[in-house]
Amino acid sequence: MDVVQDTTSLTPPGVLFLIVMAVLTFSLSRRWAVLPLLATVSYMPLGQQLIVAGLHFQILRLVILIGLVRVVARGRTPQYSAKQTRQAFSLVGGIEPNFGGSLKTQRGTSGQPAWRLF
Repeated sequence: MDVVQDTTSLTPPGVLFLIVMAVLTFSLSRRWAVLPLLATVSYMPLGQQLIVAGLHFQILRLVILIGLVRVVARGRTPQYSAKQTRQAFSLVGGIEPNFGGSLKTQRGTSGQPAWRLF
């Protein structure tokens, strides 16, 4: 039986880390704005998450969301044409099944499916 976690597992140091990374994301120049994302990937465990209305937001996802808010707030969104958008989705749609097909399921020791590459 699957265990569903319905409580936030964000610790006070995790909240402080998230606030510092948000401030750094908005205050650093464009050249250095990726550093908070790299620090989050390097130092925050995936178990740190904020649950809002049943949606699980890991710290990394929140920092990415903050980065997207920065891009939109500063007006740095690129203007794509409909043709470019179709081409991008066609490219992703053509590549993804090739990689997805190389993943095979195997039964782990717990009986749960475990995804293995090749």
